[in-house]
Amino acid sequence: MKVEPLPPIPTPPAQLWRLFRTHILPGLAFLVVAALAWQLWQLNLANPLVVGTATGLRADVTSSQPGRLSQLQVGLYQPVRLGQAVAVVDTVDPQVLSNTVNLLRAQMKAVLAEMGYPLNERLRYAQAVLDHLRERSDLIAARAQLGYAQREFDRIQQLVQEGVASRDMLDIAQRDLEQARQTVTEKQQGLRLAEELLNQLNPSEQTVESPQVQAALRVLEEQIRVAEAQLQPLVLTAPVDGVVTAVYKLPGSMVDRAEPILTIASGQVEYIVGYVPQPLRVEPQVGMEVEVRTRGLQREVGYGRIMHVGTQIEVFVPPNQPPTMLFQPGRGPFLPAGSGLPIIVSVPPNLRLRPGELVDLTLATSMSDQAITQ
Repeated sequence: MKVEPLPPIPTPPAQLWRLFRTHILPGLAFLVVAALAWQLWQLNLANPLVVGTATGLRADVTSSQPGRLSQLQVGLYQPVRLGQAVAVVDTVDPQVLSNTVNLLRAQMKAVLAEMGYPLNERLRYAQAVLDHLRERSDLIAARAQLGYAQREFDRIQQLVQEGVASRDMLDIAQRDLEQARQTVTEKQQGLRLAEELLNQLNPSEQTVESPQVQAALRVLEEQIRVAEAQLQPLVLTAPVDGVVTAVYKLPGSMVDRAEPILTIASGQVEYIVGYVPQPLRVEPQVGMEVEVRTRGLQREVGYGRIMHVGTQIEVFVPPNQPPTMLFQPGRGPFLPAGSGLPIIVSVPPNLRLRPGELVDLTLATSMSDQAITQ
């Protein structure tokens, strides 16, 4: 008797799905992930991503001479214009100027003592010149004291308005200011009388003085002019348009030559600075097109070009990393830093950036001279 073949037992769908998951799906997933990884590698290799910083002009306000900061006319984050007066520095202490005047007087007496001339008509004109120089030196000292008293009065008056100083200090400052004004008035009258006496003496009718006396008088005249020039306070002006971002000195403090007093930052972005990290997968070149992408809720895209490329690998602090100090045994505290090749990128005209803003830079692979996308 012939046995009929039995029909094949159908495989349950759950078993087929299990076979697909265990034998076919892992291979497909591996192929898909490998393809995506290869694609991402190609994109990353061709277009490396660089974090750039929008940079504007920054300038420090410094004094060309050491002295005392008497006035600070701007505050933190206050806008300033180019050429605006921002600070006043007293380069010469009134006491030092008074000592200089005393030295000039001693030199005047030394001129007469060394010459040994009698008091007659031959010395009348020289004596008149010496008296005129002496009155001028006294007036210089008086004006210096007046300027110092005026600035001290203004400072104490502002402190009284702020409730820091007492009314008695203001009265004392006002008394010193009035005395200084009276002294200047008296010295001006004395100088005017000396000038009138000097004009009355006709040098053509006098005996020509010796060359030694004339040379000494010329030296004293130049020293008087130097003292007059030093009497004027040094007014510092803003070198750029911008905003005061840092104040290092307060009124009343001493400043040294070339020591920063203020820092002014421009509100306009001039260029973008970035560092291409190592290893250099693309060699940046001047003129290479760069995609600039802003950060924020609405990311904007613009295109600039590389203007300058550095000549060496430099160490820098990553701009997207918080400036926190790390500690390593045997090394001590240090700032985490990276290394890369610096580049300067032009600002895309369609992007409105602020100084210090972080942007993402993508370097193109071609050196085509196509127009920058607006």
